[in-house]
Amino acid sequence: MSADTTFAQIKDIISRLQSPVRDLHSLLSLLAAPLASIKILPPQFITHNVSPSPALALSISKHFPPLQRALLQYILPTWEAALLEENSYSIVQQYFCPDLIFFSTANVTEIAILAYSTILSLPLTEYSARLLVQLTKTYPVDVLWSVVVQGKRRDADKQMVTWEDCIRNVCAVPGKAANVFGTKGDMPRELEHARDFYRKWVSIP
Repeated sequence: MSADTTFAQIKDIISRLQSPVRDLHSLLSLLAAPLASIKILPPQFITHNVSPSPALALSISKHFPPLQRALLQYILPTWEAALLEENSYSIVQQYFCPDLIFFSTANVTEIAILAYSTILSLPLTEYSARLLVQLTKTYPVDVLWSVVVQGKRRDADKQMVTWEDCIRNVCAVPGKAANVFGTKGDMPRELEHARDFYRKWVSIP
């Protein structure tokens, strides 16, 4: 499948996510295809991949950020409660913090790194904060360090730029979270201490 065809398909999915979605089944069908194309669709959602396209040449770096933004800005405000009630919220989580059982299947760490950037680039809400909590649990700084810095990459300069982006995002977490939780005193511990993770791992030689 050509890059142009892939772009058109992803653009159509994003457009449909930004428009009113008829029902939960339709939503799950929209969300299943991109995940299936990079082999990180959880087994319980395979039946929702109604139009399998194994040749879909999805680029994580190009296509996931707009998909993540569409979920944060359009889908979660309307559908989060229904997804949770129907035990289907994990399909949304795959777009931000993929289950580690897929660690060797695709570059799931790249998805997590992009998710940090996407979430923190938008005003933080209670539902995006919940995703951020899960993200910091599943992909803390030590995991990012092991993949980005210690992993085998040919481009050392790009490697360090990626790592700098990672630590910049991690440092931004507590301040962003404070804007949501304010003086309520109920900020999730994972967000409050994100800077501690940074201080620990940035000192590694």
